[in-house]
Amino acid sequence: MISDLYDRGVRAGDLTSSDAHPFTPWDATKGETLDRIRSEMAKLPGLPDSGDICWFTVP
Repeated sequence: MISDLYDRGVRAGDLTSSDAHPFTPWDATKGETLDRIRSEMAKLPGLPDSGDICWFTVP
């Protein structure tokens, strides 16, 4: 599902404390993004809650 979203322009990233730039997308390729999410999910004891691994935005 995330792969399909990425193909449609959705990007993973982190929230910031900046009012001007509240979101920072990861500087990563599609493959790197999917690997990072997969790796972080494997560390969790169950399914992630919103924001546990990343946030998503459309540029």
